Amino acid sequence: MHVPARVIRPQPKTKWAAAAEIPTRFGTFSTNVFRSEDPGDGACSQEHVALVYGDIRGREAVPVRIHSECMTSEVFGSLKCDCKEQLEAAQAEIARADEGVVLYLRQEGRGIGLANKIRAY
Repeated sequence: MHVPARVIRPQPKTKWAAAAEIPTRFGTFSTNVFRSEDPGDGACSQEHVALVYGDIRGREAVPVRIHSECMTSEVFGSLKCDCKEQLEAAQAEIARADEGVVLYLRQEGRGIGLANKIRAY
């Protein structure tokens, strides 16, 4: 699937906040935190993460996984979904390919929020 570059490039209300190399069981990822403000009133700010493996500068057709936060699976080990397994499989595949990115979006339950997700349980 083709995604226009303008869709994934930081928008004016997106600010890079921090970066560090983080060793994982899949290898070392360059971890970049960025903040995005709510496009409506600018009052709400979310922190998201780009986990980068390898040198992808100037590269095309780099493997990318866009992953929504899932506290119930990734932190608590819920068996109702396989989000943790999907995230780990993406990290393993990217490490195997020796390059790639995981965009980890802090939007619990694909944007419905933790409270609504728990209610749905």
